Amino acid sequence: MTLLPFSFSEALPADGVTGTTAERPARFDRDLAKGGHPEPLLRGASRTEYLRDLVRATLLKEVVRRHRIRPGAGLEDVAHWFFSNTAKKFSFRTLAAVARVTSPTTAEKSTRLLSEAFLLFTLNRFTFKAPERATANKKAYVVDPALAVCLGTRPGQDLRRLAENVVALALWRRQWAGEIEVAFWMNTAHEEVDFVVRERGRVARLIQVCWDLSDPRTPAREFRAPVKAAAGLRCDAPWCLTRGAGGDEDFTWQERTHRSRVVAIDEWAAQGG
Repeated sequence: MTLLPFSFSEALPADGVTGTTAERPARFDRDLAKGGHPEPLLRGASRTEYLRDLVRATLLKEVVRRHRIRPGAGLEDVAHWFFSNTAKKFSFRTLAAVARVTSPTTAEKSTRLLSEAFLLFTLNRFTFKAPERATANKKAYVVDPALAVCLGTRPGQDLRRLAENVVALALWRRQWAGEIEVAFWMNTAHEEVDFVVRERGRVARLIQVCWDLSDPRTPAREFRAPVKAAAGLRCDAPWCLTRGAGGDEDFTWQERTHRSRVVAIDEWAAQGG
């Protein structure tokens, strides 16, 4: 049996919070940094010390001993890079250079071992062509946002990336259960959609994480790529998960009005994605 950190929906009742509409937004903000490992949540253990010890033990038991590889071998450097760069695209060539491992092949192997040890997971770029999917850059996320906050080099990583990580986790759990397939979308102009969700081989939903829509310029920036992707993939109106009230948002592109559904991210996460 594999036990994962609490999701947002699981953590709400775990420490006595009812998760009402009024409580959820503030609780979601706090959980971005607190994460979902039960020991710090339920017993008050030092989060940073607990996670540091957990990662070291996991690397030793689940990677070094199980796969009989040399201790060190760049694994800690690779893990630290991922903790510091959650929700970012990467290539194995770039990872090999910045994490100081011997080759892209070694970087790819390290990433796979860390994924198998449930410290992180990766998403592929969406494409119908298998060769492109194999060679395109990937995006990486940690299995608990607290790993990024406590063990990354930038403890105050921007909230938008941490929120994206929470959404990725909820979708990844459903993918792991065999319910959906998840990828990210990017066109030749490097415009990006955070998540493409497929059900039974069909693109069912596009999801963009937009932490703050209060700036009038933000919708034009955040909705452009999802609207383009929805037109090309012939799917329903994209969803925008944001910190705030839900509703519908109209966006004009190529002299046509397109509608996006805006959903409060805490509500979406409380329902398990």
